[in-house]
Amino acid sequence: MRIAGYSVGILATIWALIPAVLMARSASPVDGAGMTAPTEGRAILSDLRRSRSIHFTLYRDYEDDAYDQKLIFALEQNFSRLQREFWDFLPPRHREGHVEVVIFSSRERFDEFAAAESGVPHGETGYLSTGADRMAFLRQDEFHKDVTIAVHELVHVFNRWCTPYTPVWLDEGMAQYYSYFAAEEEGNESMPGGVNVAALRMVDAALAAGQLPRIGTLIQMDEAVFYGPGREINFAAAWALVYYLRHGLGPDRDSLFTRMYSRLAQRGDPHRAFTWSYGANMDMLQHFWLAYLERLYEEHREYIEVAVPVDEEEEPGNDAPAEVITPLRP
Repeated sequence: MRIAGYSVGILATIWALIPAVLMARSASPVDGAGMTAPTEGRAILSDLRRSRSIHFTLYRDYEDDAYDQKLIFALEQNFSRLQREFWDFLPPRHREGHVEVVIFSSRERFDEFAAAESGVPHGETGYLSTGADRMAFLRQDEFHKDVTIAVHELVHVFNRWCTPYTPVWLDEGMAQYYSYFAAEEEGNESMPGGVNVAALRMVDAALAAGQLPRIGTLIQMDEAVFYGPGREINFAAAWALVYYLRHGLGPDRDSLFTRMYSRLAQRGDPHRAFTWSYGANMDMLQHFWLAYLERLYEEHREYIEVAVPVDEEEEPGNDAPAEVITPLRP
């Protein structure tokens, strides 16, 4: 895989959006690209304004041409980047794929559409259809937040196109990893080292509580566990692991990541794909991962101290108890 044209930028307030973005893997197929949607969903779509570009069709319930042009430009730019990144794994039919993007400014209308189309519960921010040809999300108060959600879902699209199954930790970790590159370009504040300080802060708190999943546990989580109690910690851990694999290893880190992803694209077992690249000694990998995160914490302590704090009423939790480990901070 290639890293091309990306610079990392991360804003702590954006981090809070990510767990709220429902990647609806079990959603019903939807209209578009040869799929069918429930009548209610089609009826709502028929009332929306529409714009079309090379790789996207936008449906929206508002009138803002300047916003549409800006969003389409950002989407096409990030599609091209992901296209280059995933090119070796894209089947020919998806190399110039097309995605529908449905945007609502009204929470009520978004909830109505999401429930009618895919059975998505009220209160979510966005989701991706099972067919990976349509995403829908609720418009946020800042443009870079909309781009973060859209690119997050777009990475899910590329993973669906490239692999028969992407393990949930990798799917969500990569979606966060790439979406923050895009957010930085759209006005998100850049953090030194490209570190999601809010996620790193959560990792530290989970370590202190003995509730951070170990690598061996994280990479074998199914969706029910990952999205269950402690999902915020699981999202943070997934981002931290992908970031470590892309930046914290030696000069072979890109080839190792590509080797793992290639195995997944060839319908390989997800756990074996991971150990094929990174070895089976999870204790040693855990040690190096935490040591790397500790260095990141120290390098960005001043930013972590002003990061958006974890809701004190929501204690970190995970169904799979982890070993109590010394927190990152001394």
